[in-house]
Amino acid sequence: MNQEISRRISFLGFVMTCGIVLYHCGPSPAVPSVGLDQVCFDAISNFFTNTATLAMSYFFAVTGYLLFLNLSLRGWAGKVKRRTFSLLVPYLAWQCLTFAVNLLHHEAMTKREFLKTTFLLDQWPPDGALWYLYAVFLLALLAPVVLLIYERAGRCLGFCLTFAAILFFYWLQSADFVSAFCQYSYVNNILRYMPSYLLGAYFGFYCAQASEIDNLRFLLAALLAAFAADAVFSGFFSLITLQVLPLFALFLLPMPESLCDRKVYHLSFLVYALHQPLLKHLLHPIRDLMYVVYQASPATLINGLGRVLYLLAILCLAWSLHTMLSRFCPKALDVLTGGRK
Repeated sequence: MNQEISRRISFLGFVMTCGIVLYHCGPSPAVPSVGLDQVCFDAISNFFTNTATLAMSYFFAVTGYLLFLNLSLRGWAGKVKRRTFSLLVPYLAWQCLTFAVNLLHHEAMTKREFLKTTFLLDQWPPDGALWYLYAVFLLALLAPVVLLIYERAGRCLGFCLTFAAILFFYWLQSADFVSAFCQYSYVNNILRYMPSYLLGAYFGFYCAQASEIDNLRFLLAALLAAFAADAVFSGFFSLITLQVLPLFALFLLPMPESLCDRKVYHLSFLVYALHQPLLKHLLHPIRDLMYVVYQASPATLINGLGRVLYLLAILCLAWSLHTMLSRFCPKALDVLTGGRK
């Protein structure tokens, strides 16, 4: 893989992870005053909502890109085996760990509920943010279907088929006869980010046949096609634009040396895994403290600063855990991060 793209993946992965943490904090319960405070309060909340959509689009796009990069039917089993360790093993480890901690706090679900949420996509698993790991692992199992199509199609035909599949998944979410299935737990989330995944898979498979300019031409073609399809599928253009942006970043983002290969990027997975289970244990006390310190301040300040302080706290915890495990129990660190160091 191109070293520049590899560096962008590390950097963007860390930035997008931070975006997800800031989004999951949610708006503070502080009531904004009428006027500028209300406008800024809503703007911050809406910004982080859009950031989360962009971040998940990035994760799905890069996952599809890396899976289909140099993929063949002969090599598919090996890639799935590696993803069993990098995706499924840490997913299960964190679900079991979160379940056990919740059990100590008398907040645990039943064993039946644990199995349903962990394996059957029923609502959210104990560590809810990691639903994405399980989703992309299941998609990796289905990769040969897409691979067979790509191997028999040229780049242009492959693009047309990819875009047709994106239209199909978009339509599927609103089709009456499958609405019950699509609304089942986070199946709708998976379908929502399928365009990013399929575009990532497309560029991963055909990357050896294209230059950077060719990639940008096809990204532009995707946007123009989405613009035309918006006349029939209302809202389709804005959705595709948001899901294509991560690929533009992957191919174009400048990477100065000061941003390359920073040690903090190794914390991305731990930050992602830790942040949601600790929301009620750490975020609430942070915001309670802010009410005391900034009780006369605008609600916008509490809304924004509270999120930032929580992110910093999670980064410190992730660094402490990474440091401790890498020194005393590196095998446990491998399991919890899927080998990401």
